[in-house]
Amino acid sequence: MRSKVLILFALVVARYAAATPLDCDHVLAWSTAGVSSRKLVATIERSGMELYLGANAENQLRSAGFGELVGLLHERKSLNPSSCSLSLLKASTLAGQKDYPRAEELVSSLVEKQRANGALHFLLAYVKQEQGDWDGAFDEYTSAKEAEPGFPEVHNRLALVFYQADDGDNAIGEARTALSMDFEDAEAYRMLGLGHYANQQYDSAMNAFQESVKRNPKNADVYCEMGMVERDHGSVSRAIEDLRKAIELKPTFWQAHSSLGALLGEQNRYPEALSQLNEAKRLVPNEPSVRENLAGVYYRKGDYDRSIAEYRELFRMNPSWQRGHDSLARAYMAKNQ
Repeated sequence: MRSKVLILFALVVARYAAATPLDCDHVLAWSTAGVSSRKLVATIERSGMELYLGANAENQLRSAGFGELVGLLHERKSLNPSSCSLSLLKASTLAGQKDYPRAEELVSSLVEKQRANGALHFLLAYVKQEQGDWDGAFDEYTSAKEAEPGFPEVHNRLALVFYQADDGDNAIGEARTALSMDFEDAEAYRMLGLGHYANQQYDSAMNAFQESVKRNPKNADVYCEMGMVERDHGSVSRAIEDLRKAIELKPTFWQAHSSLGALLGEQNRYPEALSQLNEAKRLVPNEPSVRENLAGVYYRKGDYDRSIAEYRELFRMNPSWQRGHDSLARAYMAKNQ
């Protein structure tokens, strides 16, 4: 019975999506918000959406940095020439430069004029997410889902927001909705894994992550998350292996460097631990969690002066960072201060 309901839901979603033609703004907004070119093309072809692109729109997309997407779409016929909004092109450029506040201002003004455009809500949610505004992101992703429920990626993004809020059940629900639309969606399996991880269902989380890796073996995020599951499940050697794989795929992945360094520190492998943590510190010098991990390893090593120095710098940059105060006190006590 459950499978029949899922199939019916997928058919309803596909019918809705097919009635919603895509123009240049849709493609540009989704691409700017981090949806891969191949996923966009697969979504278009699977759902039967009409794509309204002309030569001018293709040139604009190429200029915005989405040449791969244009190449994948090149075989499709243009049904009605269209152009991308100049404001949206500007917002895309700003987002690419990580100037999210200015990008948000531009996209917000577009949303005010086109409240039924789910792609614009999706992009606005993304720029809020990148600024750490998860509540704002949730509101905009929800609006995107209400406007265009047939786009699988919006369910993945909502799953990520629920995971950030430690709401594993809703994260699992959104991930399963995305999978009901595309059973080969690697990102949906990843979100399913995060939902199970939030619920401390480690075996189910690992199974979902492994399904994600089968479909996208080059996603460093999944290997990092698998490392966290292995760590919490007590498989330290496997956790270290997964974190190293994440760094191999993405050398600038500071979260993986930091997590690996902290884990190596717990194993008293101090030179390796400090090497990883100092690399994370180089990549994100103002990230408090890295400073805390680094101070913790110095403390375990017995280098209390350096531990205290890192904690002091941590609190100078982020006075409200509460978790390190007890550790700093212990470091002072170790020096009889």
